[in-house]
Amino acid sequence: MKSLVLLCTALFCASCVEEPKRLVGATTADGRFKLSLEATDDWVRPGFSLPVKVRVESLVGPLVEAWETELELVANNGDISPSSLYVEFDGVAEEEVVNQADSVFEAWITFEAESKIEQLAQGEVHAMFLEQHAVIKLRITPEVEE
Repeated sequence: MKSLVLLCTALFCASCVEEPKRLVGATTADGRFKLSLEATDDWVRPGFSLPVKVRVESLVGPLVEAWETELELVANNGDISPSSLYVEFDGVAEEEVVNQADSVFEAWITFEAESKIEQLAQGEVHAMFLEQHAVIKLRITPEVEE
């Protein structure tokens, strides 16, 4: 876990500020799964929350056997809840009729922006899944005082 935090800190320090995108994704090295993060918006006020959808899709279709693993989440300039998800696929019985829902896992997480931010900043949600890394960048925009 300590190395995960160090990795995310290094990535944050090395990255430059980019224009946020509401949807980002990555495919695992073996081509079996696609991980995506989708925010309901690309900005949030300091101290407020923003829902983010986490989606893992099996690119090989429904899995025959039950399968599960942990997806870890880390945020900077804010907090993420929950900090991990258990991705589960139930598997499909031999005579069972399959549909797309059998090959998709979806869950909602919440990013809460740091409350002490007084100028435009960038928050990030990092998702680590099967050695794949996806990052969604969120603009933290304080209210303009007149």
